[in-house]
Amino acid sequence: MISADLNELELHTGTVEEDPNVQAHFAFPMFWTTGNASTAVLCVELDPGKSGPRHIDMPEEILLIEQGEVEVEVGDERAVFGPGGLVLVPAMVPHAFRNIGGKRALIVGFFSSNTVVAIADDIVHPIGSRVIGSPTPEMTDATHSESAEERANVDRRLHHLRRPVRARSGLLTSLGRWGEVSEKADRWMDSGCRCAIPALRRSRCPTRRRPMNGSSSRTSSSPGRPISSSEPGLRPASGSST
Repeated sequence: MISADLNELELHTGTVEEDPNVQAHFAFPMFWTTGNASTAVLCVELDPGKSGPRHIDMPEEILLIEQGEVEVEVGDERAVFGPGGLVLVPAMVPHAFRNIGGKRALIVGFFSSNTVVAIADDIVHPIGSRVIGSPTPEMTDATHSESAEERANVDRRLHHLRRPVRARSGLLTSLGRWGEVSEKADRWMDSGCRCAIPALRRSRCPTRRRPMNGSSSRTSSSPGRPISSSEPGLRPASGSST
């Protein structure tokens, strides 16, 4: 049986330097490394007056307000929810939440994918990147040439997000192996591709086509056919999905 206890999680804190009111304590108790086939769970705690960073998630998410009074913003809509409130957040739609009550709020997010990639409006500290989330399965086979000391230094900077997990190729953090996503994500975003992790970009980016030579790329079901934005789980490469 795969299980987790929300009362026994090791929470980590994310902040935004430009806004002292952004401070969220969070953890992923369940995602692909725990054996989830197509889902993931995020736990977020907010102190009174604090909010989580505004961001988008690649997969669809359902927010459950477990305790506290929380103002939730999804796209251009905003509403207040108490314990038991449920909010649907479509994939790639900007959203945020703020604790407007007098005690710590607890929010549980349920995702429609076992791999979660979130892209914030601002750089999230202490990791120093706009991209946070769980590592993709493809990253477990990644190889790097850094020395053991360099890898250890990077991992120490990233361990605040989540306890590292063991994979076949070594140590993974919540941003991938040795922080590779943290270093490259902003460049990929600036290039116009919404898919911030290489494995997702190869398989889901609507601007890419399947090679004509029949290689193993998974970007399309037939050679040379561009991916349609109407396919499940995909969004247009430009413009807002909202």
